[in-house]
Formats: sequence, C-alpha cells, structure tokens
Amino acid sequence: MPLTLGAPIAWAIAGAGMLMLAFVFQTLSRRRPDLDAGIYAYAKAGFGDYLGFTSAFGYWIACCLADVACLLLIKSTLGMFCTPDCKGWKATPMAQRPVEDSRCMLASTSSLASGRSSNACAAM
Repeated sequence: MPLTLGAPIAWAIAGAGMLMLAFVFQTLSRRRPDLDAGIYAYAKAGFGDYLGFTSAFGYWIACCLADVACLLLIKSTLGMFCTPDCKGWKATPMAQRPVEDSRCMLASTSSLASGRSSNACAAM
C-alpha cells in the first residue's frame, strides 16, 4: 500500500469508530431515557458502582489518548503537503520538493536520534 493512502484510511477508520460510538449512545438513550449522566450512569445501572466508575475512568483515559492520536494524525496528514526546511515550515507541493530538503530532513532526524546537537542543515 502506498504511503499516501495511510492517512485517508486512518481517517475513515476513526470516523467509522466515532459513528459506531454515537449509535451506541443513541441506542442507550432510547432504551433508558431516565439515565442522563452519560457512560457512568449506563455502566452503574448495568454493573454497579465500581464498574460504573471504572468504565467512566477508562473512557476518560481513552478520550485523552484519542485527542493525542487525532493531533498526530492531523500533523501527519498536513506533513503530506508541507515539509520542514532549514528555515521553517514552507508549503511546497510534493512533486516540487528539492532533494536538498529531504537530505536536510534526514540529517536533522538522524542527529536528533543519535543525540548529537549539530546543525546538520548548515552543511547543505
């Protein structure tokens, strides 16, 4: 699979997951209209206090991680259209990227990974 198809596929999977979650809450609200405290109330009514709290806490942690995942997905999607050059972010179409930009990116990444603090782009 080409690298450019990964982001749209990930967006589709994330969108389908959000839609399924919305359908679950829609069904729960239709079956139990007396419960109005969200996931905690549904889990507490079905399984008790402890599992109600545990499910609400787990849902909260999952939402925090999902926020981070969405931000990373947005950054990687924008990275398909923008490239970091040595002078800052510059919007450049992929077909017009000079070879020096990609070499500069590789040199910067490898120097960061190895722990060296050198200006790898100055030599380019």
